[in-house]
Amino acid sequence: MRTLNSIRNGLQILGWSIFFLGSGCTTDLPRPDVQFQDDPSEEWSKLVEQISLEQGIDWATLEANRQVLERYITWTGTVGPQTNRQNHTPFPKRGRTNRRFVHFINAYNAWILYGYLEQLKPTTLDYMTDSNGFPPKTRVYIDGEYTTFAHIKFERLLADFQDPRIHIMLHELYADSPPLHFWEYNTWKTHSDKAMRAFIQHGGIRQTESGWLFHPIFVDHAQDFVDWSLHDSVCDYLVNYTGSELKHWLVSQDDCDIKAFILNNSVPQPNPIQPVDTPEENSP
Repeated sequence: MRTLNSIRNGLQILGWSIFFLGSGCTTDLPRPDVQFQDDPSEEWSKLVEQISLEQGIDWATLEANRQVLERYITWTGTVGPQTNRQNHTPFPKRGRTNRRFVHFINAYNAWILYGYLEQLKPTTLDYMTDSNGFPPKTRVYIDGEYTTFAHIKFERLLADFQDPRIHIMLHELYADSPPLHFWEYNTWKTHSDKAMRAFIQHGGIRQTESGWLFHPIFVDHAQDFVDWSLHDSVCDYLVNYTGSELKHWLVSQDDCDIKAFILNNSVPQPNPIQPVDTPEENSP
């Protein structure tokens, strides 16, 4: 049964990918005209720590350090499984799969931020769409080629790696999105487990007068938490990341009929980017 569910789930992802990639006109986000000498990952990871707040992204600090972001996303276009192979400089054998995995995760998250700075939109989003609120089929330059957000998310990540933690590793801009992190190839598994616990504790699952409500990630993608793990339900999966009252409730759920809360799809701006007003010239 689990094998059949895995096949069904894979076909569903493939179907979404084909739909997303086959519709609409393409819009390429402009590639920054910046230079870098060394791998800028470390400076970008430090900036991520500064700008990732519980309320969302510190846009003012990011804007002030935009050159760090631009160096990093430029670098993501020159490094990756495809470009490394073409340049005869593959990732080291040790941890190669994990390096490939986090490269696409980090590149996706960085380009999401750059797209917002570049277009100063969207103000609202739907986490289920392929374009994250940007014009349909918006393309970004990663691993030597232009590709869509949908292709990276559904093909390069979900379809290729099939790990339910991917859903909380991707930052999607909206207020209820899992927080932004920079992922290291050798620690991402431990880090993502901690991030899952923190996400659940700080709003990913909410207790109301009528019962527990779950982030749509856990409801809409519930089968991923089953097919891509050794658990029988998403409730069974989440037991490992919860404690006390919620844990007891999850254990007691035989059918795991969980319900989602309504997302806040606004883009949080703790330090909003202020538009620059151009003073009008005095008339003679």
